[in-house]
Amino acid sequence: MSGRKQLPDSIKQDLSIYLAPDENILKSINIASGKFETTGQIWLVLTDKSILFHTRKHQKEPVVALIARNNIDEIDYFQKKNEIILTFYPKKNRANASRLTFPISSKSELEDF
Repeated sequence: MSGRKQLPDSIKQDLSIYLAPDENILKSINIASGKFETTGQIWLVLTDKSILFHTRKHQKEPVVALIARNNIDEIDYFQKKNEIILTFYPKKNRANASRLTFPISSKSELEDF
């Protein structure tokens, strides 16, 4: 399941320590495939300064990663029959790319993101 649900307050709180004082959240996409109890969930969050990845597996502490927008060299969008893969390449080390897989039903949201 993927969706443009409103970013929950608990996720906003987790992300707040990573945001600059004047940084604003612009958009977010929830990526969850399967039941939360077994897979957890991932939020892809776009701010005016960065892209954040918030990952939480069931009954575990969240993991947050971020890439400053000005440090992104390229975002590769690859569409397969049943999924879309986004790959974020940083300017300094392209080998340190971050990949996220979305269901094909997320196509319009991703294109808007």
